[in-house]
Amino acid sequence: MRWPEGYQCPRCGPRKASFIRTRNLYQCCACRYQVSLTAGTVMHITRTPLPSGILLPL
Repeated sequence: MRWPEGYQCPRCGPRKASFIRTRNLYQCCACRYQVSLTAGTVMHITRTPLPSGILLPL
């Protein structure tokens, strides 16, 4: 999981973000940095879309 304790901006650090549904991205409310949920993870490489009800082993 990308943020096990909740979203944290990789650029400036604050934990407040909004989700942009049309682009499937989180946008930091402080610096407007946009990042996908899969960026920096193994799933970032795959082109397979994530199902909404996926369960991943921890």
